[in-house]
Amino acid sequence: MAYIHIVLFSAAEMMTLPFMNNIWIHRAQAHNRGQYASLFTVAFSSATILAPTLGAFGVEHFGFRSWWWVVGGISLLTFIGFRWLLARRSFAANPQTTPQPASEVAVAQEA
Repeated sequence: MAYIHIVLFSAAEMMTLPFMNNIWIHRAQAHNRGQYASLFTVAFSSATILAPTLGAFGVEHFGFRSWWWVVGGISLLTFIGFRWLLARRSFAANPQTTPQPASEVAVAQEA
């Protein structure tokens, strides 16, 4: 069972990371791209350290049922936040801001 979880989590991470990178790449300007990249890296790295620690603390003190409600609430807030960002950015309304793969962005900048 553990192997199935490892494969599923690895596949999910491989599928989501390009899209998450795409968000900060398109929000950053040329002069602050490094700041956006470092902030994303720090946030992602600290989440992998803090989430299990806080999760274990929450489960120990409040139980699994409460922890799942907290995780569900955080997931719902994340969904709402991403929908808000998408509507604010309105990728579909302006074809020039349509996200491109990072390799195409690098080629376009070199030209």
